[in-house]
Amino acid sequence: MLSSYFEAEGFNVNAVHRDRDRDLGYCRGLDDNDVQYKSLLSNPSNILRSFTRLGTTIPLVTVCQGPLFTNLKLTQIKLDMTMRNSFNHLMIGENACRRLDIVAKMKTVEVVFSLLLPAATAYPSPRTGQRIERRFDPNVDLYANWPSYDELPLNSSYPTKAAWGVWGASDELGALNHITKDTIKAASQTIQQGLAIPLNLRLDVPDPPTFLDRKPLNHLFLPQDGYTDDVLVMNTQISTQFDGLRHFPYSTNNSVFTYQWYNDLIANYEDVIGPKPTEVLGIQVAAEKGIAGRAVLLDFAGWMDATNQTFDAFSDRGITVDELDKVAGWQKMPSNWSKPGDMLIIRTGWVRQYATLNATQRALVPVEEWPWIGMESSDRSLRWLWEKKLSLVGADNPAFESYDNTFELDGHERSLHQVFIGGWGQNIVEFLDLEKLATALHESGRWNFFMTLQNLNVVSGIASPPNALAIL
Repeated sequence: MLSSYFEAEGFNVNAVHRDRDRDLGYCRGLDDNDVQYKSLLSNPSNILRSFTRLGTTIPLVTVCQGPLFTNLKLTQIKLDMTMRNSFNHLMIGENACRRLDIVAKMKTVEVVFSLLLPAATAYPSPRTGQRIERRFDPNVDLYANWPSYDELPLNSSYPTKAAWGVWGASDELGALNHITKDTIKAASQTIQQGLAIPLNLRLDVPDPPTFLDRKPLNHLFLPQDGYTDDVLVMNTQISTQFDGLRHFPYSTNNSVFTYQWYNDLIANYEDVIGPKPTEVLGIQVAAEKGIAGRAVLLDFAGWMDATNQTFDAFSDRGITVDELDKVAGWQKMPSNWSKPGDMLIIRTGWVRQYATLNATQRALVPVEEWPWIGMESSDRSLRWLWEKKLSLVGADNPAFESYDNTFELDGHERSLHQVFIGGWGQNIVEFLDLEKLATALHESGRWNFFMTLQNLNVVSGIASPPNALAIL
């Protein structure tokens, strides 16, 4: 019997619904003395990255392992989607969780485990030593003593290529400081046609979301006396999105013990996910700033088409800075095309190719973890971007950079996400719908436009729909 099988493998089983004819999934168990097991509590999966408290429901698909699960070896067990979803309703205490890799077609079965694990505690992130900040007067020269890329970080104790202190030791805006009254007024000169083009996908696209642990939009209607309300329940990462500065800290092997947020302003992960989170670096900071200015479209997909080159948007192809320079040349942009405060938008072709998938193929995107095209994750990319003094970056793909997105930087495994958000305080806009915009710009022989974003004003928020709008 399946219940006996689980018990024999060290699982404490309350109830198991058995079905002998289901396909197989795999879960890797760990021995108590296994080095990986000892690091498990400080090294949750790349997607989870969170602590839970006793009585908290983890809204993720996970296999939970802890003191009750001893002497487990490589285990082959009957698992499927319904079982994975049932984990969402488990009330568990510790965050010793491994992501479940599904390798076969998933059918119907329900398994409920009894987990009696200790409540999680919050751990402080590593703090840096002396706080160093750039000396400048924004009313005189915003870029006085501006560091070159090679001069980052300002303090050797700061993380790799971090721009901590560049805008002041207590700054929460990061790269949005590049947007000023002068840059907005100058950008308004790009409004020539009076044409407004929304850049947002529907909130239910992609469908399903590109990661299994991110649930799709739930839209509820509430009939009332003489009027109707509706309620949206959504993960802010499932469609066109604005990544805030709490979203992606620096880390080593995704360990929560090593999380470091922009400017070292958050000392403890409890301040982000706890019952009483702090407000620092929440998305309300960007919402209250107001984001508007000149944006530049680099149409990589259009350039590839025009030069008879083929590419697959569902591959880990990295778009290099040399290629982006060629795109700029193809668009007849001057060599010094960038200005401080610009928003750089790259059309990779991901949204266009996604629109050609049938329902079955779309369902496979999260299950098989399809890779995606994006900017190359490299030191060269970072240098090229830093020198342009951009206020934010965006693309029509899931993450701006390509996936798999890690690379070695000064002896550390990093991603553009870590350096942008945790290091530079630079927001990222993802899943932009750039199809109509690209057509309109090419028809008018243009490459720049006025762009506005208004993210949700949510205190302590992580991310938000951007409500992005291009005005030509």
